[in-house]
Amino acid sequence: MGKKAYLIPLFFFVWATFDHGAWNAHSFGMPAMASFFYALSFYGYLLKWFFVLLIVLAILLDYRTLNRVRDQLPLLPSEKVVEPVSDWIMIL
Repeated sequence: MGKKAYLIPLFFFVWATFDHGAWNAHSFGMPAMASFFYALSFYGYLLKWFFVLLIVLAILLDYRTLNRVRDQLPLLPSEKVVEPVSDWIMIL
C-alpha cells in the first residue's frame, strides 16, 4: 500500500466530519447533494456500525499478524495459537 495507506484514515476523518456537520445542519436545511449523501449513510447510523466493524477487523488482523510470528513470542504452556478469546479469559 505504501503512501496510499495514509488516505484511509483521511477518508474516515472526512466522513466523520461530514457526518457531524450534516447532523448539525439537518434542521436548518442542507444543500440537496449533502442531504443525499447524508441519506446514503442512513443519517449517520451507518458510520457508527462501520467503525465498530473496522475495530473488529483491526483486532482480527492484529491476531493474524501475531500468529505469523508466534514462534518468537513467549506463549503459555497450553497455548498453541494466539487468539483473543483466551487472552480475555486470562485477563478476567
